[in-house]
Amino acid sequence: MEYRGSFATGLDLQAGARFDDNDVFGNATTWNVGLAYAVPNSNLRLHASAGTGIVNPSYFELYADAFGYTGNPGLNPERNRSFDLGAEFAVLGGRGLVDVTYFNETLTDEITAVSTGPGTFTYVNQAGDSDRQGVEVSGSLQATDALALRLAYTYIDAQNPDGSVEVRRPRHELALGATLDAFGGRGTVSTDIRHVSGNYDSQFFGTFATAKLPAYTTVNVAAQYELSDRLTLNARVTNLFDVDAVDVWGYASRGRAAYVGISAHF
Repeated sequence: MEYRGSFATGLDLQAGARFDDNDVFGNATTWNVGLAYAVPNSNLRLHASAGTGIVNPSYFELYADAFGYTGNPGLNPERNRSFDLGAEFAVLGGRGLVDVTYFNETLTDEITAVSTGPGTFTYVNQAGDSDRQGVEVSGSLQATDALALRLAYTYIDAQNPDGSVEVRRPRHELALGATLDAFGGRGTVSTDIRHVSGNYDSQFFGTFATAKLPAYTTVNVAAQYELSDRLTLNARVTNLFDVDAVDVWGYASRGRAAYVGISAHF
């Protein structure tokens, strides 16, 4: 069930509830609610949301018998509850927007892989709560009639129940972008920069321990040009400087890649 309402006072409301009838893991009821309020006679919009969720174990986690993994049919579903609070500001006469949001999430019965011997693993529910909290900042600016800028930054502090760092959840992630109208108004050129640091992952080689991944910065560029009213030429290059952008120990990322294509409208 879901309800959505928009009121003349500047308040927007969303609320929902879900019931899962499950023969294996038991029934579950989850809910969510969201609020947004445009403060009268100001450039400020306040927003907040909260909710709960549930994720059942996967088939592999329950019944695996391959690649050194043995499933655990006794796993419980993961359960989480979260909330966020934020504010959005219009700046520079409405040409730009800045949004700052604090978020907080608690995950219970987190499913994780554990070693049962040399080269063998199974899955268990972690005892206790896994806590995550942080701040998201986003912004956009129409700098000129032809140039649009954008920014997004996320800081997250994620910990396991024992206080150790959660893997594959970067502490810092920054994205910067710009799009320029070009070619006499017949196309655009875009650039996006992404920086990731403070990321950890478990090594299944060497020390077999959780280790910090190297920070990296990637640059992507793209352009499009209208050949006619029906044909558009597209081109993009990802990872322009061919850097090693590693998000998981032992798995190489894609290096520099270029793409060229044509879009047709008819």
